[in-house]
Formats: sequence, C-alpha cells, structure tokens
Amino acid sequence: MKAQINQQRCDRAPACVARRMCPTGAIMQEKGSLFQGGKVWVDEDKCVGCGICTRYCPHGAIELKKTS
Repeated sequence: MKAQINQQRCDRAPACVARRMCPTGAIMQEKGSLFQGGKVWVDEDKCVGCGICTRYCPHGAIELKKTS
C-alpha cells in the first residue's frame, strides 16, 4: 500500500501538516508562493504505507491504495 494524493481535495498549503509528519519524507511539494504551495505528490520509493499522512491531512486528500 502506498499513499496517493487526491489533487482535487489538496489545498497545497505551504505548511502542509501531512507532509511534515511523514516519517520518511515521501510527501513532496513543488515550490510555490508564500500563500499557495505548488503541486504535492508522493515519492513511491520513499513511502512505506504507514498511513500517518492520512491521519494528519485536514482535507482527507490522502488515501492508501494498493500498488501492483
């Protein structure tokens, strides 16, 4: 299982709590402006499927999905 981000629900906050709480640093974000961060994605090579990010995302934009 790996984390996946629903881009429709993600607010791209520069101070993303889920990104900061990820123990492996798997949640990545492009550089944006002071008030709006850039696109957020998951580095699947770093993601261990722990689910911590799903608990901290205030918008429910992150889900664990089975990978093939």
